[in-house]
Amino acid sequence: MDRHLFKNIRKLNRLSQYEMAAKIEVSRSLVAKIETGNRGLTLDIIKKVKQEFGVKHIEQVRDVMGPLKGLQPHL
Repeated sequence: MDRHLFKNIRKLNRLSQYEMAAKIEVSRSLVAKIETGNRGLTLDIIKKVKQEFGVKHIEQVRDVMGPLKGLQPHL
């Protein structure tokens, strides 16, 4: 799991950083740091994300992300 997948799981579940942090029992600032690349994902955090959202759901998000990589949003 990388930071992009982590962020997309949060966004596709319509969670704020605060809500995501509460679900995986970390601080909001840690969620922000992971999403910006200032901190890496630990095995413990990856485990919590998998437990909270389910491996199947994470695989579905990864499948959707693949074709969308490199697309720039229209301004």
